[in-house]
Amino acid sequence: MGRWSDRRAAKRARKQYLADYYGQDDAGPTGPANPYRSALPPESTAGSTSTAGTGRGSRRRIRRAQRRKSARHQVPGWVNQPARLDPALAGRLAREQRRTEAGWPTARHTRYGTSARAGDAAAPASTTPAASTSIPSGRGGNRGGVARSAATPSASRSRRTGRSGALPSRQWIRPVLVLVAACVVIPVVAGLLLAAPGGADLSERVAEDFEVIWEREVPELDPDGGYSSLVPVDSPDRYTSAGTEIVTTEDTWVVMVEQDTARALLGLDPRDGSVRWRQDLDRSHCSARTGPDGTVVCLSQEAPGGSAWTGHVLDAASGDELTSWQAPLTGAWGVHLTDAGLLVLAESGARTYDRLTLLDVTDGTEAWAVDLLDIDDAESMFYEREVDDVGHTVMSTRQWQDEGEHATLSASTTALFVDTGTGDVTPRHCYPILLTEDALGCDSYRHMVMYHLDGTERWSSARVDLALPAYRGEHVLINITGESLHHTDWDSGYVGASVRRVERGSIATGTQTDPFLMSDHELLSLAPDGSQVRWSEEIRGMNSITTVLVTDEVAIVNAFSAMGLDLTTGEQLWTRYGRGNLHLAGDALIATNSSSVALLEIP
Repeated sequence: MGRWSDRRAAKRARKQYLADYYGQDDAGPTGPANPYRSALPPESTAGSTSTAGTGRGSRRRIRRAQRRKSARHQVPGWVNQPARLDPALAGRLAREQRRTEAGWPTARHTRYGTSARAGDAAAPASTTPAASTSIPSGRGGNRGGVARSAATPSASRSRRTGRSGALPSRQWIRPVLVLVAACVVIPVVAGLLLAAPGGADLSERVAEDFEVIWEREVPELDPDGGYSSLVPVDSPDRYTSAGTEIVTTEDTWVVMVEQDTARALLGLDPRDGSVRWRQDLDRSHCSARTGPDGTVVCLSQEAPGGSAWTGHVLDAASGDELTSWQAPLTGAWGVHLTDAGLLVLAESGARTYDRLTLLDVTDGTEAWAVDLLDIDDAESMFYEREVDDVGHTVMSTRQWQDEGEHATLSASTTALFVDTGTGDVTPRHCYPILLTEDALGCDSYRHMVMYHLDGTERWSSARVDLALPAYRGEHVLINITGESLHHTDWDSGYVGASVRRVERGSIATGTQTDPFLMSDHELLSLAPDGSQVRWSEEIRGMNSITTVLVTDEVAIVNAFSAMGLDLTTGEQLWTRYGRGNLHLAGDALIATNSSSVALLEIP
């Protein structure tokens, strides 16, 4: 501490202190004055740069020099005059103060015990922040010290570094060690996560393929027909990808092939894929629902742009045409077989396919017809589409469901309850819309309503928010209100407790008996009422076109690649390279794409 006893050290410390903290130097003020107190007397400046061990003569000379300069330049601040301190205590406090200014950790001091010496003025009440620290003025202790806040810059050079405010070299040890540990640990943890079971990415191609029992390419199915592609059976034109690609009956699988406007319906043997029968039906599309006696009903147009449409009733097992009739239509954009007859989305005006009509399948007579665009809330079901560079008003992707004489048709944000006996049509506006075997779930921003398929309300609840359905596959009811999975009784509408948090936009798939909820990286197997999560699996690469097919023992997750999971435990059993759209016909796994159909072995 002896290095503070000479005049040059005191002047140097004062000059640095004033320039750095109070914003002024010997040339005059350079910053704003302290607005809280009057100017600092000259004694405080001398006291701020002296420590224990300074001689009486040296202190006297320092004070005279400070008075001369302070007479010209007032120093903002205030005086805190501590009482006389024990020399040992003053030395320890000075050392700890220098440690604090140099960046070394030290304990915060409590208020010093003081007693004023005779003749000393009492210290004024402090108005500084609670974090301020008083710097001892020296061994005598009666000359006061400058009260500085914890943010005050250092007024001395660090004993350890020789530079004001510089950190000691040992301060860098901990950051360096943390950085080294991060560089080592993070890659290891990331590798473990990627290698963990269930971390497979279904958006990537895997090496192993499905074992193929049989496969038929389109040219192989009909070598003489010249057909080039496989199209959905119920698709009205070649540009519609959504639809039913294969109709399965007990003895025959029915597919449709196309070349330009020419189409043919083919019946395949499920055992080996051989073609059992063929029916050439130009510009045709058929109902994906078969009749109770194993029949397939289709409409075809003999010439492009003509008004002659013909109905065909075929035996699915043999392909024989049981009956045909002239349909009273000028155009058609969708057909669906019901117990009452054949529902057709027909043309009400030039290239406007909004007329819903019911035809008798025995002779083609029209039972009734309704123009849907004349019904409120039904306009959202239609959109403008160009076909061969010509605009058409057609219905969006459709979903059908039947119960006796009642049929339900949904598209976009509207559901229609159709009484096939009378032709009465009742619209309901909602989103999303989920059609099950015996009910329709109609969600909205206010509440969700569960309807019977005849249009009567079963129950409604503001505590139900339906998960979006997958693009393909069966519709599954799952309640994810408030981004939480909830136990829900779908028969009564009772909503129980929240089971767990789920991600916004999660998609429902599987079956109602074995429902699944999927995000882009996690698959949850649920109880039918959502009362519990049976298991969860981390799987990347899932999206809105991913579906889960359920067999007796395996859940098949189909994306770009496919994965088999144990239905009970969620254990990953296998992964295979995807082969297009997968379908289940009983226990048979069928793969279809635009160029082939195949029967696959479930690993």
